[in-house]
Amino acid sequence: MFDNQLAARLVQLRKDHQLSLQQLAQQSGISTATLSRIENAATSPTASQLNSLCNAFGITLSQLMYAAEAGAIRLLRSDKMMHWTDPDSGYQRRLLCPPTPGFVMELLEISLPPGADIQYDKPPIAGLEQHIVLHQGNLHLTIEQQTYQLSRGDSLGFKLYGSTRFVNPGDKDCIYILAVAKP
Repeated sequence: MFDNQLAARLVQLRKDHQLSLQQLAQQSGISTATLSRIENAATSPTASQLNSLCNAFGITLSQLMYAAEAGAIRLLRSDKMMHWTDPDSGYQRRLLCPPTPGFVMELLEISLPPGADIQYDKPPIAGLEQHIVLHQGNLHLTIEQQTYQLSRGDSLGFKLYGSTRFVNPGDKDCIYILAVAKP
């Protein structure tokens, strides 16, 4: 099981450093075929290979191991979840599962008060993957030029490349769960 966690962490590090397998092979001195087997957990890396990979990523072996071990399970108690409220619109954001090393997904609970209208010119990261499940109320979501009208229980998955607008047209709070994954 740890080999799978370690493999997943190595894949994430390579993506975080925006390296292809070929580029990582050049930097680490490990063949692309071996790197592929390591990343797929088809083989366990040697200490020497791990040292070379850590060197390429600029981290210590302890940092790599800790991130792989800690990355398997994360528990966040309700009272430790971060809350934020937009002072202008009343938009509330509760971070259910924060960004964590070894994980690609974040999970949030969003509450929009009646009449809230939130606009973003562009995503923080192009190609950002998002999934919404509407728990309460109604939501009008415009992605670039297309508007989607969501009701309780509806879900919508999309990747962001342009502008977005979130509007609560109803007379009660709109509450939805938002899952976010970096490309």
